[in-house]
Amino acid sequence: MKLKLFRRIAASLTQDGCFWNADPTLPESPALAEVYKAAREEWSLQQGISLTEICAKRGISTTQGYSSQDQLASLDTHLQMLSKAGFKIVAVPWKYYGLAVFGGWL
Repeated sequence: MKLKLFRRIAASLTQDGCFWNADPTLPESPALAEVYKAAREEWSLQQGISLTEICAKRGISTTQGYSSQDQLASLDTHLQMLSKAGFKIVAVPWKYYGLAVFGGWL
């Protein structure tokens, strides 16, 4: 689904156009998954709430648009899909654990 979306975006851009996306990403390994989890736990405790409490609230929220169909992918997979979609240059200007801004130019 994301590759199809990236292809549609590429087709809608003019020559030298660019596209940027901010999205959560899957960790590239089980070891990184543990690092990301530890970072989330540390952040939540700094906010005065436990990660368990935050996760419990996830069930309360409602999905918007097509978000219920969203399947997370690793950052590397996103970059590969952008290349397959026709982006000549792909880049990651910002990354923080499992969150990233990525995109590219035609």
